[in-house]
Amino acid sequence: MSTSTHRRRRSRVGHDDIFWATVTVTGLLAYIGYGFVFALTIGGGR
Repeated sequence: MSTSTHRRRRSRVGHDDIFWATVTVTGLLAYIGYGFVFALTIGGGR
């Protein structure tokens, strides 16, 4: 029983890794994109 539990935990961890990787990439892209638009807005304003 413990073996199946470990396998399930392993698969869950792998799924979490993919989830966190997606969240991190999305967050970085949003952060860079927001900063880029913000810089363009300031540059255009001035």
